[in-house]
Amino acid sequence: MTPSQEDPRAVFTLREKLGEGSYGSVWRATDRHTGEDYAIKRVGIDNDLDDLQVEIAFMRSCSSEYIVRYFRSYVLGAELWIVMDYCCAGSVSDLMKATNTTLSVPQMQLVTRCALRGLQYLHAMHKIHRDIKCGNILLNAHGIGKLADFGVSGQLCDTMAKRHTVI
Repeated sequence: MTPSQEDPRAVFTLREKLGEGSYGSVWRATDRHTGEDYAIKRVGIDNDLDDLQVEIAFMRSCSSEYIVRYFRSYVLGAELWIVMDYCCAGSVSDLMKATNTTLSVPQMQLVTRCALRGLQYLHAMHKIHRDIKCGNILLNAHGIGKLADFGVSGQLCDTMAKRHTVI
């Protein structure tokens, strides 16, 4: 990973905080030049930089409409800004909380189909996600579900029959 030394505030306007956790925060941001929206994950560099580099390398190596796309990274002070797809409908978990209901059968079918297509892609690349849940399936404006949060994902190599850790 070679993050850009350019100031991301000159490239993006932060619009709203989408979420926050022990990792840092995620923001909706607009590219000042193109007007396109992106999600920016802001993480303190004092967090495990090696884990962040693995997560970024994992996302960078993926190219599927069912996987959240990585664009680039920036360093700003003690923060790493990771620029990714913006999925305007949020996570499946967010959707259920906002509507105070569970998904209908057709909605479950759509979400499951997207998640399985994402997993099919990852598995064909010998990658494993290891944290599939409603909060890690994001929905874009077209209702396409995309797998996100690759912090505990893994890469299987030819000599490894399976991962030996449990999340």
